[in-house]
Amino acid sequence: MPSLQEPAAVFVTLTKGGHLRGCIGTTVAREPLYKTVERFALSAAFEDPRFSAVTANELNDLKIEISVLSPMKLASSHEEIVPGKTGVMIRKGSRSGLFLPQVWEQLPDKEQFMGCLCAEKAGLPPDAWKGDDVNLYLFTVFAFEED
Repeated sequence: MPSLQEPAAVFVTLTKGGHLRGCIGTTVAREPLYKTVERFALSAAFEDPRFSAVTANELNDLKIEISVLSPMKLASSHEEIVPGKTGVMIRKGSRSGLFLPQVWEQLPDKEQFMGCLCAEKAGLPPDAWKGDDVNLYLFTVFAFEED
């Protein structure tokens, strides 16, 4: 487990009834892990633009998952993507998108996973990930959640 005092890149995911309720994080390790988790737990609850702010009535129904990211590695090709294991960040020009490795549970097919990442997260054509003009960054996570 990473030290709480060491800088860490983190995503905080909130779910309610098994459905996403908020997820926000950073790919850059700037602050100690405990401060980063605190900041992004609040952001996931109140600032994820895809959802309304979490209410007090929902608190007992929420589950929280913390994902501590490994350093990003620039892939030389999409062949390096390991379904079920690697998270992926795609970047093309000013557009970018990221899927945590946990998203493979919902999208186990590589074509579908990458197509959704491009189209839904980065605003790119679904097959953009196959192009030579994109950068793919790969990472793993140390993830834990409450019971």
